[in-house]
Amino acid sequence: MDVQVLRATETWQQAGAYYVRIQAMARQHHITLRQEFDAHDGPDSRYIVLLDADFPVATCRLYPLSDEAVMLGRVVVLPEYRGQGLGRRAVLEAEAWARELGYRTAVLESRDVAVGFYEALGYTADRTRVVQNTFTCIHMEKSCRNDSRVSAFFSLTSRAGAATIQTAKGSSPYPDGYDAATSIRPRARFRIERVQDFCRGQRARQKSFFICRQTDTVRKG
Repeated sequence: MDVQVLRATETWQQAGAYYVRIQAMARQHHITLRQEFDAHDGPDSRYIVLLDADFPVATCRLYPLSDEAVMLGRVVVLPEYRGQGLGRRAVLEAEAWARELGYRTAVLESRDVAVGFYEALGYTADRTRVVQNTFTCIHMEKSCRNDSRVSAFFSLTSRAGAATIQTAKGSSPYPDGYDAATSIRPRARFRIERVQDFCRGQRARQKSFFICRQTDTVRKG
């Protein structure tokens, strides 16, 4: 599968984002178009769109909250394309775009079933801030600044053929539009280990993320 990643700035590209959301969220969960498309959807909105042979298969939306913070959301993958890491790819591309635009913090409201997915990408959940709307969502944040250790980790797991959150091939623990897994390497056994990392800089704010590693290998950071 040769996936192309677009930063949607033209109408036809934005239409691809809308298509994925209608097919994978609105239809599947009986969400009305008025509920799915809000004030943050418009000609000036920014979207990441993933294409497979020019066909839209995944998307992510981003819009500013302030001069320093950007909101990510509407991360959706078509059902037949889930379990291939496209959701993670859309989020990481959105973060890169936000970083280039000068934002320092990425914010999102994750469905409760997808919190682990975003924690694996370095987000920290604030479970005291719960949003009850169409779904139960948890407030999460992540620094948009480059973190060489996180980048190195994803590079390492990619070379090893491992997934950030490992599941059986072709399946995902986050069904309803959310995609967390990449392909699984045959005969490799992985487990999710909770580890602690500390933010760099003068404010050492503790955050956590999941690391997936082979059970017979011990790594010390």
